[in-house]
Amino acid sequence: VFAVPSYRGKRLGVEFQVSNGDAWAGEVAVRCEVEETANGRRHDLGEASCRLAGGAREQVAVSFAWADPVLWFPDDPRLLDLHLSVVRDGRLADAPPPVRFGFREVWTDGGNLVMNGVPFRIRGAGNGWEASGAGARSVIDFYRARGMNAAIGWFLGATPQPALEEALRVADETGFLSAFNLFMPGGSEAARREQLRKTLDNFRNHPCVYGYVIGDEPYCFEYQNDPVSLGRPASDADPGDPLCQSNLDALRRVKEADPTRPVGFYTRGVLGDFRSLMQYLGYGTPLQTREEYFKYWAETRPAPFIGTEMDTSLYLYAYLWQKGGHLPMDYAMG
Repeated sequence: VFAVPSYRGKRLGVEFQVSNGDAWAGEVAVRCEVEETANGRRHDLGEASCRLAGGAREQVAVSFAWADPVLWFPDDPRLLDLHLSVVRDGRLADAPPPVRFGFREVWTDGGNLVMNGVPFRIRGAGNGWEASGAGARSVIDFYRARGMNAAIGWFLGATPQPALEEALRVADETGFLSAFNLFMPGGSEAARREQLRKTLDNFRNHPCVYGYVIGDEPYCFEYQNDPVSLGRPASDADPGDPLCQSNLDALRRVKEADPTRPVGFYTRGVLGDFRSLMQYLGYGTPLQTREEYFKYWAETRPAPFIGTEMDTSLYLYAYLWQKGGHLPMDYAMG
């Protein structure tokens, strides 16, 4: 069961899979209640109907109006429990266990990331926080002490993540944000889509996950950590290049598996919903050079900027350029 909040539409979508052993076809009613986790207050969202085609397994999507939803924000992480019941021919057919989620929608608007109608900024990109499971709380405290409100989750699809669910629970409860680095699966188109779906299903009910970063696609490698590329429009990409087409296919697959979150690439290129940059500009790179990397992005802000890997100073430089100034070097050195 997946909750699909729409702040802009003032609706709560719900997707779930039906096991239909007797191959019954017809209309069923789906009733929805949402319970506030902290205080038990319940919100009755009413009933929606859907039609089953008679398949042994079917994916069903319904939607409920919610004019004044209880919102999840990083500084006010209000979690909810989704209660569904399915009624067939006037009798209760199923009532799956409640699913915890947060009502938040993330999208991009020009150079901004927006959550529930409020522009927000990502500060920080430390890696590997999710590997500590319940211990992620102390890691999050450490990052926040450094002024960070987010991190990068690492190597999805490439390494086992046994503590992932527990770490996500902690991040949901504390309002700590994360994007996750995806390594795209191989094989046939059907196999790739199925593997991505299975991987991203782990994140769909977790409001702390604001986006995905594709980490292993080759296009625009010549622009990796290139300051001009941060300000390039997406129209500069060449769809006739096979590597560019590979990136466009990767974006499409991720959006199909989870259409609810922004998707970009790890430190390279002009495709995707945001631009990104690593702190490692080369050994001996002067601080002034690091600062000036954001000049081109600030001139046009074609998409939001999200730093990858550690260095919080990247965000400071980026938004100082956005304001039309630069960082005094005596301050930076101090």
